Amino acid sequence: MKGAFTIAAIFLGIILIACGQCRAEDLSDVSLHISQQEAEKDVHYCALFVADKITDIYYKPWMLSEVALTLVEVGEQGKVGGILDKAAAIAMGLNNPSYRADALLEVASGYAEIEQHNKALSIADTIEAVIPRIKTFCAIATKYNEDGFHDKSIDVLARALGSLNEAPGNTRDNALVALSSAYAAVGEYDEGLRVSQGIEAPYPRVTAFLGIAEEYIRSRQKAEALKVLGRARVTAGLIQDSIETPTALAEIAKQYAEVKEADHAVAILDGALKVTTEIKSKYSKPDILSKISDGYLKAGLYEKALEVAESIEDDNYKPRAMAKAAVGYAKAGHKTKADEILIRALDEVRSVRSPYSQASVMADIARRYLELDQYDIALEVAVSMRDDYNKPRSFAEIAAAFGEKGDKEKAAGIFVQALQAASTVEDNFYKSWALAEIAVKYSEAEMIPDAAAKDVLKKIVLDTIDVSGQNAGT
Repeated sequence: MKGAFTIAAIFLGIILIACGQCRAEDLSDVSLHISQQEAEKDVHYCALFVADKITDIYYKPWMLSEVALTLVEVGEQGKVGGILDKAAAIAMGLNNPSYRADALLEVASGYAEIEQHNKALSIADTIEAVIPRIKTFCAIATKYNEDGFHDKSIDVLARALGSLNEAPGNTRDNALVALSSAYAAVGEYDEGLRVSQGIEAPYPRVTAFLGIAEEYIRSRQKAEALKVLGRARVTAGLIQDSIETPTALAEIAKQYAEVKEADHAVAILDGALKVTTEIKSKYSKPDILSKISDGYLKAGLYEKALEVAESIEDDNYKPRAMAKAAVGYAKAGHKTKADEILIRALDEVRSVRSPYSQASVMADIARRYLELDQYDIALEVAVSMRDDYNKPRSFAEIAAAFGEKGDKEKAAGIFVQALQAASTVEDNFYKSWALAEIAVKYSEAEMIPDAAAKDVLKKIVLDTIDVSGQNAGT
């Protein structure tokens, strides 16, 4: 397999021009040949059809891998491997080492997802950049373990450890964080802790402890999780950076809250909040305050969560944090207060200037309305979005929610709105991404496109053919 990829890399390397871009017809040898008829009837194949027309080959293999995996949801797993083969061939030919490593990581992870472990390992071995290679090995090992091959997962992690010697000094800590979390994910907690001891800087060491504690929590081992969280808390005290300290404390507190240790969580959050008030950076402070607000919410202090949320001086973070706090109020039985907070959060959104950022925040608020079973209001929020990137995704999430509760007719109409919104996205990369996510939501709702949806799919396909033809003639 490795030899086949090498041949593909040599071939594609010849046709790539210096900037790493190439025109659509240059990619004909790695075309998926998705038929127009397939694409006009099924959202998954429509997403692939559009992805196949992406002319930026730096992004094409990544998107092909993402879209291919949506086929698993509809029982088409047998077709995924061939698509990943095409993505791998393109990725191997990329001139930029960083883009090539990222693309190959995505492809290898895809092979692991469909249990083609050997192909995944062959891809991982070709990744020159050490950190992406180690992360790829970790992803493969985790999937091996999920598929019932624990011994194999340990072997793969040993290969990842073998790559550690190649890691530059300034990236070694990040590699060890990934490895420690991966060992914990496959149930080798002691080895994960041993690996974490090699991490020099306190902040990444805290991150490693949190990764291990999270796996203990996932396996319902509260006592062990608390031991590791205690070590994380002590290590956080060694951090000197004013941004990293409250960030670490907020993340530690959230895990304490997750294991129902609210008193510990609140004490840590109070300390984090005190440190955060002294931060001058307008870029870091909103994110940290948002994390602290979320921590108070998980600890059950929804009033404090709202207080912190409202203190955020950033149009993107503030309404998101407020909307989360609103859900806390609603779950505590204060529905009227929750509705009032959500309305104020939407008012805050109006001051966001960027259509993309505004729509992103609105999509987040729409999700909170869905959490509270207020589907119609969530739909109103989605309709008012001015950005075509977030809008189709939000429509699809709302459609799936209606479908899952049994209102298939309403869901079908909203899915059509999602597809119509996706059809207006000009860039094929983002369009195929939106279509892939819509396809996933169709699967979640156990629905297929109706006649109206197929009309939109046909329009998308014809528009894609038309634009591809124009590009080929320029």
